[in-house]
Amino acid sequence: MSRLLKIGLCVMILIFPLAAGAQTSERILSYRSDIQVMRDASMRVTETIRVVSAREQIRHGIYRDFPIAYRDRLGNRFLVGFDLLGVARDGSAEPYHIQRAGNGLRIYIGDENILIPPGEHVYTITYETDRQLGFFQDHDELYWNVTGNGWVFDIEQATARVTLPTSVPAENITATLYTGIQGSTAQEGTWRIIDGQTVEFTASSALAAYEGLTLVVGWPKGIVTEPTAAQNFWAAVRANLDYITGLLGLLLVAAYYLYAWNRHGRDPARGAIVAQYEPPRGFSPALLRFIRRMGSDSRTFAAAVISLAVKGRLTITEDKAFLRKTTYILAKRISDTAAALAPDEQVLESKLFAGTDILKLDRANAPVIKKIRDSFTDALKEQAGKKYFSKNIGTLALGIFVSIVVVASTIAAAVSARYSVGSALPVIFWIFFPLSLLTLNIAFGWLLRAFTPEGRQLTDEIDGFKLFLSVTEKDRLAFHNPPQRTPELFEKLLPYALALGVEHQWAGQFADVFARLDSQGTRYAPVWYYGVMSAHFNADDFASTMGSSFTGVVSSASTPPGSGSGFSGGSGGGGGGGGGW
Repeated sequence: MSRLLKIGLCVMILIFPLAAGAQTSERILSYRSDIQVMRDASMRVTETIRVVSAREQIRHGIYRDFPIAYRDRLGNRFLVGFDLLGVARDGSAEPYHIQRAGNGLRIYIGDENILIPPGEHVYTITYETDRQLGFFQDHDELYWNVTGNGWVFDIEQATARVTLPTSVPAENITATLYTGIQGSTAQEGTWRIIDGQTVEFTASSALAAYEGLTLVVGWPKGIVTEPTAAQNFWAAVRANLDYITGLLGLLLVAAYYLYAWNRHGRDPARGAIVAQYEPPRGFSPALLRFIRRMGSDSRTFAAAVISLAVKGRLTITEDKAFLRKTTYILAKRISDTAAALAPDEQVLESKLFAGTDILKLDRANAPVIKKIRDSFTDALKEQAGKKYFSKNIGTLALGIFVSIVVVASTIAAAVSARYSVGSALPVIFWIFFPLSLLTLNIAFGWLLRAFTPEGRQLTDEIDGFKLFLSVTEKDRLAFHNPPQRTPELFEKLLPYALALGVEHQWAGQFADVFARLDSQGTRYAPVWYYGVMSAHFNADDFASTMGSSFTGVVSSASTPPGSGSGFSGGSGGGGGGGGGW
């Protein structure tokens, strides 16, 4: 065999597979769209797509994307109708399924359990759609992306025919076309009026992947029926049903809460506030705070502990070491002169020293302290009952239920009609909407709490007593026969001052009293407190320690470790694209 013949054979061997591959590469041989414009402004479209499958991407069949959601020139979202009438392959009905994809629907044609034979296949897709036409002052128009710009295959030939509902003089029909990638103004194609009713468009060259054919055809007004204002309104409602549902629901919840607050949440009118030199009879410091704020907190518990100390039931030792947080140790105290306890204080004392005489307020004892606080709060609730205030829990629960229904309805509306159309509005809405609902429920959860007439009278007395505890020396002179300021009075009412948040003002009234005692060589210090101020007592610093440091330790010691996180223009219809699967 000659050298030249051998070279020729080698070249043929190399070229043949490439040629075979070129012949079998997957592509769209022809893409034809027949568009029938109906008199009611809807359209019936039949797409005939002839493809070559090599079982690479086109294994089970093809898929076709169809846009559903758009934004108009003003940025408003609107939805078009889509009703799939039939799908066929090679003249026979073909199975399909539809999924959401981006701003529309994706139609998967074929059976996921069946591979189609390699070679040519013709797919036919027939569907109806509406809200695709543009209605202008002097004409109506179809602006339609025939193929879409999302196909992953080349389209060797693309054509489209638009048929109007009735014949129109040719001179009254306007038409043009565009080819290429999305937004291209290239016009590589032709169009012609076949008769007064049909216009045909043809791309003059093949379309590469992600290129498409778009047509525009206009005709005189009156050929199709323009949607009425009412139809456009309800179409806009349908397109934005989630926003409308959410906003109307938000207004409904707000209206309900305003009504409920006006009926159940208004406090009785406040009476005249007159300075009271003694606390309301029969009320412990903790109970006064519990009623005044309609609930318990760390300061409520701290005031009760200090009240026990003042009454001779326990001692408080400040445990402070270098580079270590301050803690406090409560020790049971036996005293013949101990004062009588209020019911809530009796419960607290029994729980603090159940089986022990010493309790350290630190995180290690957090579970125990939390149980003690819970039992103490229950005792306060039992004492207060419903006589002094109501939280209107039932009214609030109904509001929360309505809020949940609104959220569920809005989500359902969003799921049924939500398509992504490239706007920040959905993000803004889904931030604003739940935060607004949450704010309403939190705010009215607070506002719905209301004092009863008895509670209003009591809080007026509490405020009068608080006025006495918090006045300055200058204002104190205006009082009629106020009690004499003594260390005993300071200690006796300190738990109340702490409970009402005026411990600094109360201590300030005694600054000169303790200064005078010091100058006389009479050192004062509470017998129930052991700490850094035992040797050098300062009333204001001591009040600060009891009000801030001690209350803070109570709060910290009541929280078990690990119970919280450490982190806190104009547009047209049609379009889409497709591929194989």
